[in-house]
Amino acid sequence: MVLLRDFNVIRSGGEKIGGDLPCDEAMEEFNHRLDRNFLTDLSWKGQLLTWSNGRKGNKRICNKLDRCLVNLSWFNQFCLSQAKFLTPGISDHSPCILNIEDDKNFSPKPFKFFNYWINEPRFREVVEEAWNNDVGHNSNPLLRVAARLKNVKGALKEWNKSQLEDIENKVKEKESLLECIQKLVHYDPSNNYLTVMDREVKKKLKKVLEMEQDFFRQKSRIKWLQLGNDPKEIKHEAVEYFKELLGVSRNDLRTPMGDIIFHSQLSESHRNDLIMEVDDKEIKQIVFLMKDDRAPGPDGLL
Repeated sequence: MVLLRDFNVIRSGGEKIGGDLPCDEAMEEFNHRLDRNFLTDLSWKGQLLTWSNGRKGNKRICNKLDRCLVNLSWFNQFCLSQAKFLTPGISDHSPCILNIEDDKNFSPKPFKFFNYWINEPRFREVVEEAWNNDVGHNSNPLLRVAARLKNVKGALKEWNKSQLEDIENKVKEKESLLECIQKLVHYDPSNNYLTVMDREVKKKLKKVLEMEQDFFRQKSRIKWLQLGNDPKEIKHEAVEYFKELLGVSRNDLRTPMGDIIFHSQLSESHRNDLIMEVDDKEIKQIVFLMKDDRAPGPDGLL
């Protein structure tokens, strides 16, 4: 068993700086309950004081309130596990990472369309440039559309790589600066200048984290859908759907009904629609549909 949470109480006087003296009765009661339930702190590293009230000078209080507690069964099964308490970032608590050995190895993920791109300034420019690239003069309009879509997919893939790296670099830059400041605050809690810097960098970090969150929110939904569906079942359902839609079986395709379905011709007006040039209005419609969460399909693919 493992318990990882804010317990709102410390175990010893060395786990608090500032404020009133620690309550001996509360510490004794907490330690007694841990002993009675055979729980102890997992081996850890990082921040000792995991919470602060965020105030300045002699009003600042820092405690170790967050713990990772385990019992003997946990040690027997995960003997190499370890907890790591990070700098608090934009929170008043230090996040904790529980490291456990894991032999799982996931293969590379396929390219996906992510909805947060729509809000990026260069999205429309990237799509238009790729769409307008030369695709030859093939007489088949459907092949030309397919070629344009392929160009857009390739352009978005490259743009995604550079854009995501840019976001990650911004997050890492702000996190690194905030971590440095918070380490200094950890050893000098009454320094007002460091406290003000801590607040300002938190605001900047929060902005870039919101951008990154949009990306990972959709990525998590896509991963959930992938893990929750068997590819063989999906293929079977697709076949059954179109069989029901067309109302014919494989053998029926040799009948006159099959000839009617697969050899009927489009009307002249429909043929003209297929060879018409795509204008700005249609591009706007495509962008609107791509912005809709339902547009990319169940796995988010373009």
